[in-house]
Amino acid sequence: TDDYCFPDIWAESVAKFGESTFVIFEHRRLTFQDMDMFSNQLAHWLLEQGVKTGDAVSLVMDNKAEFIAWWLAITKIGAQVAFINYNIKQKGLVHCIRAAGSAAVIFDGDTEQSVHDVQGELSGVRLLFWGGEPRRAFQDLHTVTHDQLLGYSRDGSGFKAMRKGIKMADNFGFIYTSGTTGLPKAANIMHIKFAQFGSLIAASGLGPGDRLYTCLPIFHSAGGGIGVVGCIITGATLVLARKFSASRFWPEIVAHGCTGFQYIGELGRYLVAYAKEHPEVLDAPHKLKCAVGNGLRPEVWDDFQDGFRIPLVTEFYGATEGNGALVNFSLRENKASRGAVGRAGALLTKVLGGRIIKFNVETEEVVRGADGFCIECANGEPGELVIPNVQDDPAKRFKGYTDESATKKKLLENAFVQGDSFFRTGDLLSKNADGYFFFVDRIGDTFRWKGENCSTMEISEIVSSYPGVVEANVYGVKVPGSEDGRACMVAIGAPAELQSQEQLDGLQRLCEKELPKYAQPLFLRFLPDMDTTQTFKHQKVQLREQGCDPGA
Repeated sequence: TDDYCFPDIWAESVAKFGESTFVIFEHRRLTFQDMDMFSNQLAHWLLEQGVKTGDAVSLVMDNKAEFIAWWLAITKIGAQVAFINYNIKQKGLVHCIRAAGSAAVIFDGDTEQSVHDVQGELSGVRLLFWGGEPRRAFQDLHTVTHDQLLGYSRDGSGFKAMRKGIKMADNFGFIYTSGTTGLPKAANIMHIKFAQFGSLIAASGLGPGDRLYTCLPIFHSAGGGIGVVGCIITGATLVLARKFSASRFWPEIVAHGCTGFQYIGELGRYLVAYAKEHPEVLDAPHKLKCAVGNGLRPEVWDDFQDGFRIPLVTEFYGATEGNGALVNFSLRENKASRGAVGRAGALLTKVLGGRIIKFNVETEEVVRGADGFCIECANGEPGELVIPNVQDDPAKRFKGYTDESATKKKLLENAFVQGDSFFRTGDLLSKNADGYFFFVDRIGDTFRWKGENCSTMEISEIVSSYPGVVEANVYGVKVPGSEDGRACMVAIGAPAELQSQEQLDGLQRLCEKELPKYAQPLFLRFLPDMDTTQTFKHQKVQLREQGCDPGA
C-alpha cells in the first residue's frame, strides 16, 4: 500500500492499546501512549538537528526503553535506523556506522567511550548524545535530556506527511550479522520484514495482558525484532532486562508475572546448567505459557521444557536478512517435535518453496546433476536449505546487504530451472518423513576427516551429555603432517576435576560408544570461559585458526 510503513503500524497499536503498559525496564513503566509522546518529542529534536527523511541514523545503546523510543523517532520522520552492536569498538564500529551511510549517530553515557575513541574517523557524521553531558571531551556534540525535551511538542500528527511515498517494501533500516567470520555485514531490512518479525509472538498465543521477558540484545533481530515488535503488534507488555543473568532470570520472570520469554543460542543450556547447581529455580512459581527462540540444543530440550514446566516451546529457524523461516510449535506433550527447528507438511512446503539440496562439504559447493541443476536430498539426508528469492513479492524477496558482492554470494542462480533464484541459508538441514526439519550444521563448521563428514552438532550433543561438561564447542583442525582433512577437536567448559585421567577415560568411553570412529574427538581443549557472540552462539573461527599441537 502507498504511504504505509512500520510507524503506521505503531500508530494503530497506540490507538488500540494506548493506556496499556508497553515496556517495563528496571523501575520504569511506559504505556503505549507514553512511548508515543516521548518518541514524538525526540523526533522533533532530531529534525532540529538537521536529520531529515531518507537519512540513516546509527543507534549505539544497550538495552533500555530509550533505545526503542529513539528508533521510533527516527522512523517516524522517514529516516532509516541502523541497529549497532554496542560491544563493537574501533575499526568495527566505524565500519558499521559507515556501511549504513549514517548522517548521524546517537549514543549515551554507557556507550560514549566507544564513540569517543573513533570520533576522529567520523567526519561528516553528526554526534548526538542522550542524557546530559558526557564525561569525555567531544569536538562537536549535540546533547539532549528529559528536561530539555519538555520544550518539544508531544504531537506527531505532522510526521505522516514526511513519510509520503514510503511503503512496506522500502527500507526500514539495517541490522547487522554477528560478524563471526569478519566485519559485520549491514543487512537491509524492509518495513514489511521488520513487521513480520513480530508474528511469532502472536502465533505463540500472547496478546493484551501477557508479559514477554527478554534479556536478549535489542539491537538484534531476535530481541529487537521478534520481542519488541511482537509486543507492539499484539499489545503484550515487554519486560526488558539490560542483559542476561542466570541468577536473576527466574526471579525477574516471577516478580513481573511474565507469561513468555525469549531465548537464543546457548542461553537454554546456561539456564539448565544453572538449575543443576540451584535446583530451587525448578520450583519457581511462574505463569509461563511459552518460550520463543532459536538454537535450543536437542540435548538440553527435555531438561529445558520439562524441568522448567514450559507448555509451549516455539523454536524457529531463520536468518536476520533471510526471506523465509521455519517454525516448530513444540507442545510439552508432543515429544516427537523436540529437537526440530521447524515443521512443514506438503501444503506449507509448497507455499514456502524451501528445498534441501545436495552439498559437498569438502569443496563447500552445491552438487549439480548432469543437467546442470541442483539435486534435492532424500528424507534424512543433510543438505543446504535454500529459499526462493521472489523479486516481485516483498515478503519473499532477499533484500541483501549494503555490500553488493556479499549479497551476490548469498544467491543461487539457475538452481532448478533457467533464470530462477534462491537465497542460500548457509546451513545444512535435514527433513524427516513427518515434515520435521532438523539443524545439522553451519556450512564451514562441518568438516571431513578420513573421507567422512563430521557434524559438530552431533558430536557436541554427545560430549555435552557427559556429567560435568557445561559447554562443548566442536570444530575441525588441520593436523600437522596429515592429509586426512580436519580432525575433531573440542573446546570444553568444565570444572578442573574433569581433567583427571579417570574422567577423561570416561569421556573417551562415551565417545567410542556413541560416535563413529572418524567423528571421535582426537583433541580436547579446556577453557575457563567460552567465547560466544552477542546472540549466544559459539565462536569457532578463532579456535579453528589456533589449531592443535599433537606434541602437547
